[in-house]
Amino acid sequence: MTQLRRTGLSLTTRLVLLGLAAWLPALAVIGYLESELRTAREAEVLEAARRQTQRATSELDRFLEGTRMMLTAVSTARGVRRFDEGNCSTFLAEVSENLVSIRSMMVIGADRSLHCQTRRTGEIEAIDPQFLSEVVAGPGFRIGRFTRFGPEPYDAGLPVALSVRLQSGETVGVVATVEIRHLVELASRWTLAQEGALTLADADGVILARSPYPERFIGTRVPEAFQHWVRATEIGVERARSQDGTVRIIAYKPAALAPAGLYLSTGIAEESAFAAIDAARRQGIAIILASAVLTLLGGLWAGRSFVRQPVASLLALAEAWRLGRRGEVSDMPSGDEFGAIAESLDRMGAELGRREEHAVQSEARLRRTILAAPHPFMLHAEDGTVLAVSDSWIAQSGLPRSALTSSLEWLRDHVRREGPDDPVQSPFGQTAVVSGMEREVVTAGGETRIWDFSIVPLEPLADGRSLCLTTAVDVTDRYRAAEQQSLLLRELDHRVKNTLANVQAIASQTFRSTPDPEAFRQKFSERLGALARTHDMLTRGQWRGVSLAGMVASELAHVPNPERIAVRGEDCTLPAGMAVPLGLILHELTTNAVKYGALSQSDGRLFVGWSAPVHAGEGRSMQLDWVESGGPVVEPPVRSGFGSRLIAQLSRSLGAGESRFEPGGVVFRLRIDLPDGTDAAESVPL
Repeated sequence: MTQLRRTGLSLTTRLVLLGLAAWLPALAVIGYLESELRTAREAEVLEAARRQTQRATSELDRFLEGTRMMLTAVSTARGVRRFDEGNCSTFLAEVSENLVSIRSMMVIGADRSLHCQTRRTGEIEAIDPQFLSEVVAGPGFRIGRFTRFGPEPYDAGLPVALSVRLQSGETVGVVATVEIRHLVELASRWTLAQEGALTLADADGVILARSPYPERFIGTRVPEAFQHWVRATEIGVERARSQDGTVRIIAYKPAALAPAGLYLSTGIAEESAFAAIDAARRQGIAIILASAVLTLLGGLWAGRSFVRQPVASLLALAEAWRLGRRGEVSDMPSGDEFGAIAESLDRMGAELGRREEHAVQSEARLRRTILAAPHPFMLHAEDGTVLAVSDSWIAQSGLPRSALTSSLEWLRDHVRREGPDDPVQSPFGQTAVVSGMEREVVTAGGETRIWDFSIVPLEPLADGRSLCLTTAVDVTDRYRAAEQQSLLLRELDHRVKNTLANVQAIASQTFRSTPDPEAFRQKFSERLGALARTHDMLTRGQWRGVSLAGMVASELAHVPNPERIAVRGEDCTLPAGMAVPLGLILHELTTNAVKYGALSQSDGRLFVGWSAPVHAGEGRSMQLDWVESGGPVVEPPVRSGFGSRLIAQLSRSLGAGESRFEPGGVVFRLRIDLPDGTDAAESVPL
């Protein structure tokens, strides 16, 4: 109700507006007349500005035509045509002394060399070389660019030149520099309107003369906003604010039009041109305002007397219903219309009270339901206001309720966005239920979890804000289990293929080195058994690694008289990829020791030991020693069998191996290179 009182129109205001509306026809007539007068005056001002510029252009054209004729006369002098430097310089000096508009004169040859000049020296260096080149390139009259010869404002000039072709065929140029001061004086004599302005500039937009304030603008460039006037191809008229701050109607002649090479613009002050019309407008507005004030006072008196008192009573009644204090109001409005409104307000207030009580109860039930939800639930408005959030949301996100100040900020900071229009982070753009949106969520502790979000749009709040329910289910464990299952399936496929390849290689190599079928069967079975024992250990370790001590114990478990064997070394876990090659090496060493080495005799001894992993270079390494003693005399074999080749090849896949045949038994040393944090799961070809 308070908001309606601030923004609505009261009955008193309506009465006042009704009275003021009677003046609308008069306002329309006055506005129409002023528009017509201003349109007609604008046409007059535009035409006046155009004629003013045309007159100034004609005056400038006459001055330049006189200058051209003077240069033509100079070019016919005998001293100039014969390149008699002495007579030529004297002649040019005499001519320039009688011309107040000319600063200096000179004659140049086809190679731009100076033949003669007036007494002023050094000015040819200040003139644009490109202009001098154009002068001697062919016959004709040319206008150059603004040229400064000194620091003073008027110590400058405008070069003009006439090219003349001699009977010898050579082209010479007669160059004269027009005094900038003379151009300023010439511009000041041209007729301008009151508070008018004139600007004369060269083809580059550098100002040569200006009226008024010439000293402020000579040698400066026409502002970039007006440079298109200089470069235009036809005469134009525009409204603009001049460099001196005055708004004028400006007519301009581009530098491309005759006289070519000079830009000229004149302007008429808009304030002076429309002064009479503005005065008439102000007078009309004053009359209208006076009438409006009288109408306003009459409307206020009528509204205060007949409207405000009963309306105030109605407002007091509505406010009492809003505050729940209807019983405190006894002064009811009188009159048929206002009395009917008061009775309607009473009925509406009672009904709204019942609805509000029902809404409060429904909201309380919804909040309790969301609070006790077993999964993350959040009820929030489109401005980020969190109306209710479940305990599960707070517990799983790790953030306290006090930190959940804005739902939109929480979703932006803790949920990984999927594209620019992600429904999870832009839930209020949805018109239907959206579900099945798995997103990465970063908890307060920095852990990344996977939540399956759903968005449920709800009816807007009473204040018009959109409302939605965002729900989620933590599917991290299910997601990781699926990934682990997929990984295990791929790993199983890889291991089966590797195992079959190893079995095939063992069978092939054993068959080549053992032609006797019975011996082949025995050796192949033993090697296949060693491979099976290694796979059993890998399976028990879920293929994440294998115990080195367990592998050594497994291979030596079937050796008779185990008291002859000494094993030393702190147990460690090797990557799964090293289990097969190391298991086969231990099997071959054990088989050789039992059949031919130290373990084939009762007093033979075997020592197996390994060092703890140490850092070496970019990774880690450890050393395993197999030392036999007390056995038969050992001599290096003349020919390497499959077992020896297998040990050598597998040793290279693990690091480096070295076998020595000592008199008391075989000594084998193996360096195992351990990758940092990786599982070298690739199989080793046999």
